[in-house]
Amino acid sequence: MWDIHRVMTRQDSCKNILFLLLSATFLLILAACSAGGQDSVPEPGVTTLIYAKVSNDGVDWEAVKKFNRTHEDVQIEVRNYSLLSENGKHGIDLLMAEIAAGQVPDIIELGSSESISQIPVAYMRKTAYHDQTCQLPYRQMAENGYLEDLWPYIENDPDIGREGVVEAPLRAAEVNGGLYTVFDSVWLHTLFGAESVVGKRTSWTLKELQEAFSTMSEEAVVLDNIMNTPSMKYHMLSSYIYGFFDLFVDWESGQCRFDSQQFRNVLEFSNSMPGPGEEGWRQEYPLGRADDPDMFTDRILRGQVMLSDQGYYKIYHQRDYNFKFRGHAMPVGYPIEDGSVGSYFEPLGIKLAMSSTCRDKESAWEYIRQILLPKEEKDIAFAYNGVPAVAKGYRENMLLAKRERRYGAYFNGDFFPVDVLSPKECQEWEEYFNSITRCSLFSDRNILALVEEEAGAYFAGDRTLDDTVERIQRRAELYVHENM
Repeated sequence: MWDIHRVMTRQDSCKNILFLLLSATFLLILAACSAGGQDSVPEPGVTTLIYAKVSNDGVDWEAVKKFNRTHEDVQIEVRNYSLLSENGKHGIDLLMAEIAAGQVPDIIELGSSESISQIPVAYMRKTAYHDQTCQLPYRQMAENGYLEDLWPYIENDPDIGREGVVEAPLRAAEVNGGLYTVFDSVWLHTLFGAESVVGKRTSWTLKELQEAFSTMSEEAVVLDNIMNTPSMKYHMLSSYIYGFFDLFVDWESGQCRFDSQQFRNVLEFSNSMPGPGEEGWRQEYPLGRADDPDMFTDRILRGQVMLSDQGYYKIYHQRDYNFKFRGHAMPVGYPIEDGSVGSYFEPLGIKLAMSSTCRDKESAWEYIRQILLPKEEKDIAFAYNGVPAVAKGYRENMLLAKRERRYGAYFNGDFFPVDVLSPKECQEWEEYFNSITRCSLFSDRNILALVEEEAGAYFAGDRTLDDTVERIQRRAELYVHENM
């Protein structure tokens, strides 16, 4: 955790004065870039709520304009912290410096909806992805008292209440029983396989995965590069750290577990993924005829791919996976040694928080609550980026999974329709959904970056597993202890 009470030494004073001057200049630049040229000087008798924008496209500008039009005594001013400064630092660095100095915004974006687990951090830092995927330290901000618990607001809202939200993903986002952010939908990260191969379960160990794979044909691969990632090895490694961060870092005690058998298994499993030029590698999703034997679906239908990591964006995707795996597809998840469910939630779209020092909490909630109100779009299948965390949207998406639609795919010249989900399958899916307890909000980008950096030599064959584990453990412990 970053320390907001750090005492500055005399030797640091000159540097700090320079930093404050640079920060003030940068703040003026950011203010000039804020929403729609809004006047940053409030009128007498008007309360201004500062909205901290940290992603490129997270702000619902229409909602901001509507709020400001309909409120004479309260106005929202958007300040842009998504920019890169001249020295390459992200605007988030300035935001965190202001928060540490007691200048806490009223409404805060937690980060972008783009999944950092799909792209290695080292790659993102060299591309525009870095500006898209920064995430604030959610747990640390909540534990240090900067954020407001939103459960009471949800429960007391006459149009929402507990019955108006889907609790599983929100409970997964809790910090010590409090909910400090809201979002409208989630992506379920998991691994799928045919029930006939992986078994009827939503958790397994690496040994059980290997045993299941041993039953498949010699030409089969564990996982295909359907996600078109720059590196399957890094993709698998970052997916673990991103979603199962609690297995490796305990911020409360300062303990790191990168020397555990679980993490050794993660490294070995990630390294087993094909890299560029290796057997089983495909840089891009192969396009071609519907009956092309190299098509991803056909390779699954032929029993040449054991797992898919596409996850759930929609409930009705279970229908597609059932079709592709020629029977029932099980979200068996990533191999986890402690017996917990091997899947996790990633909140999608905008994720908003309210500061505990907010100047007008009721007005701030009036704006934030819009995220949890049902969407009125006619095509509910595309109204949400993922599986809705809004109860009405969730129920409507479940109905889509039960509704018959004439679509499918050709295989060996024959058309195979995708079947609807039966009541039993819907019940099983909901039980699985409600069993997920982990959320990607708790990952730390700096630890993810150092893990990827050290793992690179192991993936390249230049360092042993033991040396890699030792280096990662030592560096992670140093980082955690310095930031507690």
